Amino acid sequence: MDGFKTAKNPKFAKATRKLAEDFNPTDYQLTFVPGESELVSHLLGLPSERKYRNLTNFPDKMPSDETYQDTTIWKRMNKQYSQVDTKDPAEYAAKEYWLPQDSTYTYTKEESPLLHFGGDRFGVNQETEHGQEWQRRLNYAFTGAVNKGPEKGKDYNPDTGTLMYKGEEDILGDVYFNEFGDFDDKWNISLDEGEPILNLPPVNLFRLLSAPLLERNIPKVWGKAKYIGED
Repeated sequence: MDGFKTAKNPKFAKATRKLAEDFNPTDYQLTFVPGESELVSHLLGLPSERKYRNLTNFPDKMPSDETYQDTTIWKRMNKQYSQVDTKDPAEYAAKEYWLPQDSTYTYTKEESPLLHFGGDRFGVNQETEHGQEWQRRLNYAFTGAVNKGPEKGKDYNPDTGTLMYKGEEDILGDVYFNEFGDFDDKWNISLDEGEPILNLPPVNLFRLLSAPLLERNIPKVWGKAKYIGED
């Protein structure tokens, strides 16, 4: 692969990948949706893995209930891990859209949600089912941020310092959109400016110390989300 840097210590990189999958801290959480394992492998400089444990099933239209406007996708999804007796429709939405699988599944290169443009550049593959579902999540993330308005829906992009619409999505985590839905996301484990070093569990400290050893190729994912409105 052109410009691809392999892991300095493949055994260490593989062990770290396995640790992240098994430990999976809730404050820096892997979501195990299609595409994530490929980005992890690319970042670590390992041969690509294509596996998943979870699928999502987002509809093409935005729910009309105002609850969805003020609840991020990420928080809704996280509620699948807690047993909460509630009448909040946003919590039921997590169960509706999130489809845990019975075991670890794999997919082929042709089924990947990722388009690889060479080097560290990736985009959304609109020709596959996994890619189309990823695009629907991105549309939701962008639409939810826009619906919150400029005051609540925007934040400063730590990569550029630009005030942008901020959404949350299962592969990219925090993703920043311009007014037209365009995004260009750096997918890394390094700490962003302003992130606390000390937290419990000490995930950020591990990220700070391990990034220079583990980050071999930093994927950059770009694309465009669509504002889907409400019906």
